[in-house]
Amino acid sequence: MKLMDKKGRLFGKINIIDLFVMLIVIFILVGGFVRIQKNRLGNEHFKEIEIIVHVEDVRQATLDAIEVGETLNFYDKNTLFGEIIEKRISPYQDAIQTPENTLVLADVPGKYNLDLVVKCDGLVSDEVVEVSNEHMRIGNQLYLKNRLISIKGHIFEMNLGE
Repeated sequence: MKLMDKKGRLFGKINIIDLFVMLIVIFILVGGFVRIQKNRLGNEHFKEIEIIVHVEDVRQATLDAIEVGETLNFYDKNTLFGEIIEKRISPYQDAIQTPENTLVLADVPGKYNLDLVVKCDGLVSDEVVEVSNEHMRIGNQLYLKNRLISIKGHIFEMNLGE
């Protein structure tokens, strides 16, 4: 049996051009898969991180309902965000016009700013920090909840433990 017949087929069965096309497609698929896996697995690992969430204009009832040790979930997906390890309360201030027509910052009675220090399990890589498949960046707006409260805050600070 000849290696190539008169019609250009290998072993009389496979066209040589079809074989090259199949090899190129397989090469591209395998190369793409290896590249994706290399990027996906390169320099990333799970670790415990601390995220400070800043929440403004909070009522006393919300402050009373937030307890250290409770967990917070993402509002939309109900996936775990992390455990509250500390809450810091400060007066909420707003600009008020004085009789002399100047603006000054003054405490607003019954309103507070809240900083929650939350311990999260996150995926840390060279490109991104993820908690429950959500990208975390300083300044991101977060909608969080637990069994009693719902809050909107911003990521103020992240401690990646590096």
